[in-house]
Amino acid sequence: MQNAITEPYKYHSSGRPLNVDIALPPKHSPSKKYQTLICYHGGGLVCGSRHTYIPLYLASKLRKLGWIIIFPDYQLLPEATGWDIRQDVIDLEQWILKEQATWGIDVDKIALSGTSAGGYLGALTAVTWKTIKPQAFTSVYGMVDITSDWYSAKKQPGLTVMGVPVDTIKEENYQKLYENDREVVWDDRVTKDDRSLIFLLFIREGIYPKMIYGRLPGKNNGEGLDDSYLQPLNRIDSSFPRTIAIHGDQDSAVKVSDSYNLVDRVRKAGIKSEIHVIKGAEHGLMPEAMHDQEWNYVVEFLQRATETQG
Repeated sequence: MQNAITEPYKYHSSGRPLNVDIALPPKHSPSKKYQTLICYHGGGLVCGSRHTYIPLYLASKLRKLGWIIIFPDYQLLPEATGWDIRQDVIDLEQWILKEQATWGIDVDKIALSGTSAGGYLGALTAVTWKTIKPQAFTSVYGMVDITSDWYSAKKQPGLTVMGVPVDTIKEENYQKLYENDREVVWDDRVTKDDRSLIFLLFIREGIYPKMIYGRLPGKNNGEGLDDSYLQPLNRIDSSFPRTIAIHGDQDSAVKVSDSYNLVDRVRKAGIKSEIHVIKGAEHGLMPEAMHDQEWNYVVEFLQRATETQG
């Protein structure tokens, strides 16, 4: 986002920083406390960066209303595993607790958001943070139900996703990414590999759970924690934030059932939850400006949720 400030929130064992971009509202003063939106980027957990696949239209609206917007890095599959991503989530909370006064972050008025795979990060954050309790969560065509058949079952020939015939993707072109000595990636702009098709490859082969849980030899496998810690929908309880999901009913990359299942789980936990399904919309809801009415409703939902405690 334009005029954002970049700061490291942690350092990888290699010594390289994982950063956040902090977009401050107009006339920002650190002596005040601000509602804050955490924006996780999409990319199927395998590509993207804090600069790409982000809910920019939503973030821009909230920034103009006086919110702080934070865009974090997180490690990517398959070099990393879901356990590494979970640790990024934990470390981000610690950074916020440490730096809240520096930026004026009101930790009692934090909302989470994520597009596509960023929805998984948002839900994972909601069930993982120990001290900060986010007040709201916006899943933007979120990839949240990772235990569903869409992610875990091998597909029949002939599948097309977002116009791409998935059968044409050659797994051998990406096999090197599974190797244990591969340097971990959290910003695909710095690599020479075209990582965008790995998402479709994982869908075709039904190996997302395997990659997330760390089933490959030598990968981080959670060190004794069971898989449920990486299944946010199965860990939703009454402490989960109020939730709103927005999704296109023609999404061929992340099924709209992910959003329905998220909303259903949140409602069963007794938490306010809404879903807005946009007829005819594919993955990405592009162009975003066409859905201004829906975005305005999401903004109002987040404003209400973070202004009213309890």
